[in-house]
Amino acid sequence: TDRHRVTLSLETSGLLLIRYSASTWAYGASPSIRLMPGYGFGKVSVLTGAEFSGGPMLRPGAASGSADSQFVINYFPVVPVVIRYNDVNWHYDLELGALGLFQADQPAWSFGFRAGLGVGLMGLRTRYFIPWAGVAAFYEHYFHDSNRAAAEFIRGGFRIGVIYDP
Repeated sequence: TDRHRVTLSLETSGLLLIRYSASTWAYGASPSIRLMPGYGFGKVSVLTGAEFSGGPMLRPGAASGSADSQFVINYFPVVPVVIRYNDVNWHYDLELGALGLFQADQPAWSFGFRAGLGVGLMGLRTRYFIPWAGVAAFYEHYFHDSNRAAAEFIRGGFRIGVIYDP
């Protein structure tokens, strides 16, 4: 377990993206990777660190065969805070985070917040490593600023990770 210990979590995921902004919908996919040190307080662990994800989304209104690309590449740096409840081999996550949005065709930052839930099943410990796999879903809101209209994202998908627990 990671109870009463300092741990280091390395996690990766593949997420489906749904975006709503300026009365239009867009869809895409995004792999992510994150590194989070944490501490276990009995059955509850608190982790925080850095996450980076990015990927293509269909550009709303882009016509096939036009000179403009049908895709826009989004980059999402995140500072997540995860509260993880451990129950034997299962863990349940509540996540909040501050995040940014940078698009390849519009080099300006937008900022927002994330709220999410996750559940995972841990495998057998091998030396100092505890592997796990699960699912996660997030709601993200980006604030209106001079660069972009406000945007809502729903992200969800599979997540795998390994906890380093010396």
